[in-house]
Amino acid sequence: MERPSERLAIVVFFAACGCAVTYGFDTMFAGEESWGLSAGIGFAMLSFVAELGSPTRYTREELRTLEAQYEDFRAFADARLRRAGRCHVTEISSAFRRAHAEYADVDVLSESDLRTMILNWYPNAERTSGGYYKNVSLAEIPGRTKTTVKELGL
Repeated sequence: MERPSERLAIVVFFAACGCAVTYGFDTMFAGEESWGLSAGIGFAMLSFVAELGSPTRYTREELRTLEAQYEDFRAFADARLRRAGRCHVTEISSAFRRAHAEYADVDVLSESDLRTMILNWYPNAERTSGGYYKNVSLAEIPGRTKTTVKELGL
């Protein structure tokens, strides 16, 4: 987060640069005033576009939280995910949330953040429109037997 003194220094710097550019253009165009209006409108539009396109900035606390969440996911992924096969995003989500109870609530870690973490962990994972990941699957847990629907009699 910027301190007020840093913000003031930035404003003063850009105001001085703007005055210098205005003086330079005014001298170059021998006092013609229409360039100032058109340049001002053009630069204002550019600043609006730049502001709209700028990414959301995180506070230091939010960054620490995201980094801790990613470290927890990475530890889970290294232990429980394979870089082969395919599975649905809900399978990964439920397995991760079972392994880390602090993320059981979607308000703590959103599904979109979890999908981003999956892609950061393995960029070659492809997500289909149905929510399935290609090239990522859950690894078998040693000692656990698979139970099928047929075996349950359903």
